[in-house]
Amino acid sequence: MLKNNLITMQLAFNQLTMRKFLLFFVWMILCNLPVDAAGYEHPKRGFVSWKPAPHWEDALLSGNGAIGTMVFGNPHDETIIVNHALSHLPMRVPPKPIDQASRLAEIRELLAQGRYEEAAAIPVEQSLMEGYGEMLWIDPFVPVCNIRMVMEPGNVLDYIRMVDFETGEAKVQWHQDGHLFQRSSFVSRADSIIVMRISSSAKLNLTVGLRQHPIAWDQRAFVEQGINHAESGAEGQFLTYRTGFRNHYAGVPQGFEVVAMVKVQGGQLRTSGDQIVVEDADEVIILMSVEPTYNFSEPLVPGLKVRLAAIDGDYSNLLAAQRTSHGELFNRVKLSLQDGNEALLQSEAFVVRARQGSTPAIIQKQFDAARYHIISSTGINPPTLQGIWSGTWTPPWSSGLTHDGNVEV
Repeated sequence: MLKNNLITMQLAFNQLTMRKFLLFFVWMILCNLPVDAAGYEHPKRGFVSWKPAPHWEDALLSGNGAIGTMVFGNPHDETIIVNHALSHLPMRVPPKPIDQASRLAEIRELLAQGRYEEAAAIPVEQSLMEGYGEMLWIDPFVPVCNIRMVMEPGNVLDYIRMVDFETGEAKVQWHQDGHLFQRSSFVSRADSIIVMRISSSAKLNLTVGLRQHPIAWDQRAFVEQGINHAESGAEGQFLTYRTGFRNHYAGVPQGFEVVAMVKVQGGQLRTSGDQIVVEDADEVIILMSVEPTYNFSEPLVPGLKVRLAAIDGDYSNLLAAQRTSHGELFNRVKLSLQDGNEALLQSEAFVVRARQGSTPAIIQKQFDAARYHIISSTGINPPTLQGIWSGTWTPPWSSGLTHDGNVEV
């Protein structure tokens, strides 16, 4: 009996020792793993998605009424479409509006008699009399350029992307090889620039450049009628992009000039052709200015470089100014409903839930999103049919300045 008790005690001791050893072994592993920075919190007013944007219509949006960005959120090969409120591609000198006023009494009389089709035919008849001859499309709202960023590949875990309506930030986050990677960007209303930060607990290696937005095969002939040239460049810590329009008429830009300044903490950067290569950096900050030009003989690029170099590149300070400007506008109105846990659903889950019927959380989220998009795309002009964002050279209805339900939905 004593021998059996001793054997039992020895086995228990061995098991306890083994558990202690395993706990110590796990502790040693954890101590040697890289320490991740804190991940992004779910925005109180905003949305979260679990997959990158497959199309430009699904991109994360930010804007200050003059400049708009569309973030796809691909971890290793990111595209950010850059828009400007004045980037309507000039195709022809627009004719004057038809003289409908002279026939207003006639139109009203027909409407009063319920003869609506005859009333609608009068503007068509007038347009033919004035030489229109056909439907003439307005100048389409098109992208200025794209930011293309390629990062080191690896296995991606815990991917999310989000928009914070209170700050206008578009954020992307994922884990890769034991490290947390984060990219955040917004269009500053206070400073009228695009601000981007890339950070990780690992060293950052990436290539970034400015590119003309891709042209589909069936769009090329149309685009070449309107675009004269598109040039990318890199010098020192600056990326440049200049694009010119073929057709000019009073009141519209001749094209656009863009400058992006790349700043790194730790590591180094160098140019490679028309791109900037970042090696072994701890953090990367990109500041970008987008301006219409009305005279290509007087380049804007030198002045834009000086302006960007004079801006405090601290992301926290720039974001604080954004909270004061954009945040003050957005937070003037708030709709509070009994949303419960549904308010934290990811956007894909929200869509599935909405198909089953509306809820307070869905109504509240739609209300916030609609206000965010209207505020972000109102400034130089009222919003177009697509707000201040376009990812195609041939937008539906040329994306005219028609304010209806499109922006909200």
